[in-house]
Amino acid sequence: MNRRFQLRVKPLLSTACLTASLSLVIAASSSAAPVTVGQLAPPNPPPSCNTQADIFQTAVSSGSTYIVPPGYTTLGSWSTNASVGAGQLIKMKVFRKVLEPNFYKVVAVDPRSLVPGVLNTFSVNIPVEAGDYVGLNDTNAATVEDACIFSTTSPLDTFAGTNTDFAAGDGGPMPTGGTFGRVNVAATLYRPAAIAAVTPASGSIKGGTVVTISGSDFTGASAVSFGAVPAAGFVVNSDSTVTATTPAGALGAVDISVTTPAGKTAAVAADQFSYTACVVPKLKGRKLKGVGKALAAAGCSLGMVKGKKGKTARVKSQSDRPGSILAPGTKVNVRLGSKAHHQGQAKAKKG
Repeated sequence: MNRRFQLRVKPLLSTACLTASLSLVIAASSSAAPVTVGQLAPPNPPPSCNTQADIFQTAVSSGSTYIVPPGYTTLGSWSTNASVGAGQLIKMKVFRKVLEPNFYKVVAVDPRSLVPGVLNTFSVNIPVEAGDYVGLNDTNAATVEDACIFSTTSPLDTFAGTNTDFAAGDGGPMPTGGTFGRVNVAATLYRPAAIAAVTPASGSIKGGTVVTISGSDFTGASAVSFGAVPAAGFVVNSDSTVTATTPAGALGAVDISVTTPAGKTAAVAADQFSYTACVVPKLKGRKLKGVGKALAAAGCSLGMVKGKKGKTARVKSQSDRPGSILAPGTKVNVRLGSKAHHQGQAKAKKG
């Protein structure tokens, strides 16, 4: 054991205080996203640390552990309950075991000044891996005591550390250095979001289609995009559904993406949305009977029909040029002429 690693833990908390501290923490569960690991001291905790050290919790007798569970890849925020003294500095750290039995490396550091006497919460975006530990460095404890540890009634509450302030990427032996205490830190973790289905899966190039996006881990979503274009608006209904309004887009399919604290959803076949349109077909020379079918196949509809109808009637002209890309269902007007009229035009051109 590192003989220099000594943390002074204040006398045991009352049962009521310990219960209050545990009520502030959500236990990690595979059925919920995001999750919170770690535990917090009760409000206005007494100072408990007077020696600067890197520390993390190795085991708890009850409640949430301080270990990143499988599937969670991003630490989105962290909290600590500050004691009343001014000038407290704390570094949240992420520790990763690299060698047995007790060699750990610091993979992330977030230094913060604390507002005394209140719960301090800080938003971050830190990559983590399953098995990482969330801990602290009580940065200026030698001059300003802080509440890096809160006491408990169980010898099963153990924490490890060393009287060193490791920088990110550095590490060393960190043997168990105390019992009857828990590290005063909690962190919120996120899993990558995933899209399983979109309904409806198609809509107008003009935009305005309300799409329900189904999947997982949408809590905290900050953006929804259709291809490279942001949604006209979106609402996170739950961890499994988001409602978004399509922006205007080009004819064809795009991938929908949802951005959360864990990053952007990966592109999959289930996230595709197809922009539809009326692609005006060439109607000149067609009989009226076939005009409606041709327009429907092209996503258009038949509008006004001018001219004399009859068995020999064919389209003489149309209101929208062939190849025009318009909103789905756009009505295309046509003017009819007789077959004889068309034949006469053809002969005139030859002459």
